[in-house]
Parts: sequence; C-alpha cells; structure tokens
Amino acid sequence: MNIFNSFFFRRQAQIQSESSRAHLTPLSAIRMVYTMKYQQGSGVLWKGCFSSLILTTMETISNNLIDEIAPLNNTSLRIKHILLKAISSFLLIPMYSVHLLRSVQSDLTIVNHWSPLTIFIEPFQRLLGIKTGFYARAFPLWYLISLSLPYFVGRHALQYFLNHHFLRFREENFHKKDQLINLNTKQFETIDDIECQLIDTIPNLVDRSFLRIEANILSVFLSNFLLYPYETILNRLFVQGTRTIVDNLDTTNVGCIAINTRYLGLFDCCRTIIETEGTWGRGFFKGIGFLMLKFGLIYTSAYCLKILIERLAIIYTQNTSELSKFHHYVISKQQQEPQQYINESN
Repeated sequence: MNIFNSFFFRRQAQIQSESSRAHLTPLSAIRMVYTMKYQQGSGVLWKGCFSSLILTTMETISNNLIDEIAPLNNTSLRIKHILLKAISSFLLIPMYSVHLLRSVQSDLTIVNHWSPLTIFIEPFQRLLGIKTGFYARAFPLWYLISLSLPYFVGRHALQYFLNHHFLRFREENFHKKDQLINLNTKQFETIDDIECQLIDTIPNLVDRSFLRIEANILSVFLSNFLLYPYETILNRLFVQGTRTIVDNLDTTNVGCIAINTRYLGLFDCCRTIIETEGTWGRGFFKGIGFLMLKFGLIYTSAYCLKILIERLAIIYTQNTSELSKFHHYVISKQQQEPQQYINESN
C-alpha cells in the first residue's frame, strides 16, 4: 500500500473548509487511508503520482543546477542563489497548480484520462486566459504566483538552515564521542582486541553515513510543519473557482463534495479560517496527521535500513577481515605444532 503517497490526502483535508474532522494525528490519518482504500480500491493511493514525479524531477534538477552555479553555503553567492531559486519557482508554480488540482480531484468524478502534457499545457492556457471552465471566483494565476513565491523560496531557505544547524550539532556530538573513545582506548595486546575494536567502530561509521539522511528528513519535515498554515491558505486559493470535486474526508462512507469557497484574498482567507474553523488556529493545520504519518514512515524505513546495513557490515567484517583470517591462521599453526612435535618424537 503506497502510504508514502499521502500528499493528496493532506491537500484534500486542507481545502475542505466545512469539514469537522481535522485529521491532526497519524492515527486519524491511518484510519482515513484505510477507509479510502476500502471504498475506492488501491488505485486511489497512486493518485497524482505521475504529475508529482514530473514536478519533483524538475525541481530536483533545478535545485542541483542552482547549487552548482551559486552554492548557498558560499556567503558571497547567497543573494544570487535566492534569486535563481525565485526564478525556478516562478516557472514551476504554474505546474504545481495543475498538479494540485489533479491530485485532489476525486477519482469518482474523473472522466477523461490525464495526459502527461497537461501539466505543461494547462498553466500557459490559464496564464493567457484561454483556459475555460473556471468560475469568476477563481484567482488570476499571476496573483497566486506572487503569493506562492515567498512560500517556496522561504521553505527552501528554511530547509537549508535547519539542515546546516542539525548537521553541525550532531557532528559536534560525534566529535566529543570520538574523543571519549580515544581517551578510553587501551593498548592493544592481542589480535582479538584489535578485531573487537574494529567491529565496535562499525556502528559509529554507519551513524555518520546516516547522519545526512537523517538531517535531510528532519529538515524537510520541520520546514513543511512550520509553514503548514501558509500552505493551507495557498492551496485553498489555488482551488477556489476551479469546479473541483474532492473526496469527503468527514465521514466513514466516503463520498464527494464540491469546493465552494468565496475568499476575497489572502487575508480574507486567514480571517475566515480563524473565525469559522475552531480555536487555536485548528483550521490551519487540517490534514497535518498525514504529514506526520508520511515522514514517520520515511524515517522509520531509513532507520531500519541503517540497522540492516550495520548488521551486515559487522557480519561481513567478522567473516572477511584480514585480522580474522590471520587469527584463524595462527590458531591452526598452534594446533599443528604439537602434532608435528609428536611425530618427530616417534
């Protein structure tokens, strides 16, 4: 079951302004995923995967090019890096709008098959005013791009900031740990001591390799978590006036509901959520349980893979190390010497 592809559940929960269930915990998210799978089959869990793959590939390529041209860790090139990221986001946001609409739309209402070219054609049709089928309440794409640029650029900068500081904090801990190990290391007297010390260093080496993966997962999760309220507002503004029908996440018998909002803009959407969707900004965090579920599964999978690699590395070292081979050779020679002495005596 493709639970990793839970972004469309999260977005469907975000844009349902009249729903009473907010899905704020992973348990609520798991129950909803199971209900959707039971009602509509396993195919619903792959909804939006293809458009997400296209968008993620293009974003990854653009980020790699930007890092090659102007690395963010170079203080003299940070402004250039931010400008290049803003340009790439400006080009990708129209495609994100198409991906968002396709991913949240209920499979029960889709008639025409989605073409891969749609993600490239529809944004420019909407920019030029050619796209039909929208209500007058739909916001101009230029307006949505201007609101989305701070989000995408800010999320990118926040990910780098969190990743950098988390890596520095963990590397300092590793350095202190290595110093303690060096202070407590005794003078090796036998081959067994050397081999045991070699095996004991394997978990530390695997932890160092896992460090960047862990930092990347946590930085992406925290940046998405901190900017989640703003993402909720953006997704509602993107969907307004597009005749989108989504799955009803408010009941156990999943049906369809139409998105029929009348926001006047960013601040009106924010004010309406505060006034009508519960205290403490509960409406801003609708569907955040799906975000926790997704990154919880990603981190758990990565951690289990780390444990597996660590165990395999220890087994491989024990069986194939030169120290082990030499150790067995010495033992065999020691066992052969008494036998040779007995034969010579006879």
